Amino acid sequence: MAKLPVAMMWFIVMWTVALGYHATAAAVLATMPAHADESVYSGPQVREKLPPLTVTAAFDTDNTKDYDLVARAGGKPMLLVFIHDLLTNRTDGPSLGLAYLLMQCAAERQETGLARGIVCTTDDVTELRAFLEKIRRVFPRNDTPIGISLDGLEGPGSYGLNRNVRMTILIAKDNKVIHLSYVDHDSRLWYRACKSPYRALDWTAPVKLKAFKVFTNVMSLDTSQTPARVYLLYGKTEFEHPDRRWQSGSLFLSKFDGKSWSGPVIVSEPGTKHNWYPNMNEDASRGVGVLYLKGLPKNQSAVKGTDFDIMFSSTGPPDTSGNPSVSSGQRRRVE
Repeated sequence: MAKLPVAMMWFIVMWTVALGYHATAAAVLATMPAHADESVYSGPQVREKLPPLTVTAAFDTDNTKDYDLVARAGGKPMLLVFIHDLLTNRTDGPSLGLAYLLMQCAAERQETGLARGIVCTTDDVTELRAFLEKIRRVFPRNDTPIGISLDGLEGPGSYGLNRNVRMTILIAKDNKVIHLSYVDHDSRLWYRACKSPYRALDWTAPVKLKAFKVFTNVMSLDTSQTPARVYLLYGKTEFEHPDRRWQSGSLFLSKFDGKSWSGPVIVSEPGTKHNWYPNMNEDASRGVGVLYLKGLPKNQSAVKGTDFDIMFSSTGPPDTSGNPSVSSGQRRRVE
């Protein structure tokens, strides 16, 4: 982040500010206590999950009224500034000036995936909204979300804000998600996800992805995007065998963008059903590469004596939509 001007550094020294970091949580790293032997805390601490944060839009011209500011960030790193009780502290220029500078710095890094927002706490939403309209010029004009907490002067209880400080500044990062795909005993393909703090109750409900039988699945992630894109390679069972290890079929690839799954793209050669044991690169940020075996068994009792071809398919770099595609020219036999 750009260096703070000397004047802004004095603002931090002269006014009580709680400054925290969040890595699937938030922590107070630096405070300005009234006495040297005191510690002042405000906001979630280290390894605590950043809770939902419902606010109402500060200005009537905003497209939405009430929304969850954390959910809107979509898991991106986030700079979140709370300004406490502006109606009592109407001349609190230093807090407003610091908030403006921080939001400008965050806006300059928007392309890197940094989200941002300002939340004001109050016991009178209507009066505060009228006051903010009068001083609107002091707020950033760069689409920064500016909201008013609906939870009074204390703000949302789940945040543990300290109303005795003028500001609470949180930097949230590393809101990682665990993705899980699996095939059940009926050969059906399922997907689940889990967010911090990764307890049993933090798992999403299972989602059945396909109605037909699936004999294998492999997962890869594109972490260059936020939220990360999930690429799922799976095999549709088209060749039954008493030993499930030797079932085979066509191989397909789908992508999950955090909201929905893309339509399947065939990875194996069209019209073939004897494709086995696929593997895929772990990092899909530059495209997907798939190695698999192809071969026609001599009979169902002699699969192990079959000669297999080692095949390779690739998507190349994802297109502008991030959706995978495989052309016939990108499938070949490995000599």
